[in-house]
Amino acid sequence: MSDVVIFCGYQPKIKTKPAGAYITANVFRECGYSTIVIDHTNQLNETQLTTLIEKFVTDNTRYIGFSTTLFTDVGDLDDEFKWVFDKCKSINSNLKFIIGGSRVIHGYKTKLPFDYGIIGQSESTLIALLRHLEYGDNLYITEEVNNVKYISDTVYGYDTYNKSEHSKFTEYDAVRQNETLPLEFGRGCVFKCSYCTYDLIGKNFGDYTKTEEALYSVLMNNYEKFGTTRYMLTDDTINDSLEKALLLEKIVNRLPFKFEFGGYMRLELFYKHPEMMEIYKNCGIRGAKFGIETFNKTAGLTVGKGFGEKAKDVLEDLYKAWGDEVSISANFLIGLPYDTIQDLENQTHWLETTKVVGNCAFNHLRIWKNDKNGFNYKPELINYYTDMSPDDGSSFSNWRSPIMTYDECKDMSANMFNRVMSKRKTYISKFDAFSIPIMMEKIPKQLLNTSINSGINKLIFSDYFDKLSNIYYDDLIKINNPLENRSILNIPVIDAHSNVFQSKLIYKKL
Repeated sequence: MSDVVIFCGYQPKIKTKPAGAYITANVFRECGYSTIVIDHTNQLNETQLTTLIEKFVTDNTRYIGFSTTLFTDVGDLDDEFKWVFDKCKSINSNLKFIIGGSRVIHGYKTKLPFDYGIIGQSESTLIALLRHLEYGDNLYITEEVNNVKYISDTVYGYDTYNKSEHSKFTEYDAVRQNETLPLEFGRGCVFKCSYCTYDLIGKNFGDYTKTEEALYSVLMNNYEKFGTTRYMLTDDTINDSLEKALLLEKIVNRLPFKFEFGGYMRLELFYKHPEMMEIYKNCGIRGAKFGIETFNKTAGLTVGKGFGEKAKDVLEDLYKAWGDEVSISANFLIGLPYDTIQDLENQTHWLETTKVVGNCAFNHLRIWKNDKNGFNYKPELINYYTDMSPDDGSSFSNWRSPIMTYDECKDMSANMFNRVMSKRKTYISKFDAFSIPIMMEKIPKQLLNTSINSGINKLIFSDYFDKLSNIYYDDLIKINNPLENRSILNIPVIDAHSNVFQSKLIYKKL
């Protein structure tokens, strides 16, 4: 009963619907296809998924999409969800299967017999694919792997991004009243951290940034339909420029409701533009997550994060400006070159004794096997590590540095987390609590008041999200037949023009 069904993963730690699948759904809808997103594919049980497939996949369905972004591992699709693929195929053997999402890159291999794969930004590439399938237009294929034909944004650049309104949610998206939703203010990042594998890094301000009118329209649509006033901004860096901060302030001042938001920010920008602290406070910030990585300036420079000890001062300034109204979270990367055991001990001690940072994550350094440039280190820095590629069945190298092994790094990261977070009252931050998708239900008191040390807090947190998945299923199964309101196909013409990256690949036409 739907022209298109898109399956995607869901991660409780994200705490909102995955933005990408719904943006893609709206591209399909603009072209005239009725579209349903099933966004808890890895949370729902087999009976629930089977029921949803039998409801939405019929003889009239044309396309099945799989988004890889929020699956824990790409192998989840090949191994755990092959039956989903096969179930859809058994209902309609004429279906075309399309795979996309951030984990699909050049050379990507999947065991499943997808027809097409989309690499990079999907909006224009998808339209080009639809015109090829529906009207026979030429299609440029960047590569073919295991009989899957891949198309790329290096050919079909997306030059209408800034004015697009694809973050609007519809009555077919199982949105609960007052639900916190994802919002894409901008795409890409002005920074180029050494370990980053995201697209569109090193961009300029204004590149892939929504206009005032586009954002205002999205916010009003979601407010009028669902009462949504709270958002998780999906930007790689929310505060990448003062201009962007002022643009958000201008939009927020037009809204007839109190806007609240959170997401990833860069600490150095508050040092460069301290006025941002007040701007974002006025805009309704409730949660900020910073990728600090280390307080050792030399170690930080190896991955483009050389802020050093100044980070502590800025964190304290932010806490003074924002107080307890804003939850500050920080990520640290353990195992960097030049970080000593004493540096890591000093870092952990500061975090244990401060109330400035509410939540911390300690990630162990991972270097892909057989790829010494996997983190884009300079050659002289990657040589800091040895024993890079043993055949132990893991995806990552069991590296050794002058001060620790990979296994010791993993143990140290876990120990730091337990030391720091055992001093906190709760496993989740206040921002986590308000961003949990069901806004009409109160967060269980145990979830907010039980120490993480007991283990109970984490268990309740997990159980709570199991309940969310069941409620989402109940809402989705009630959606009326979207085919009743489908329109005549209206797929715009897309020319091949690389305005995202200059392509260095060889293409062939279909």
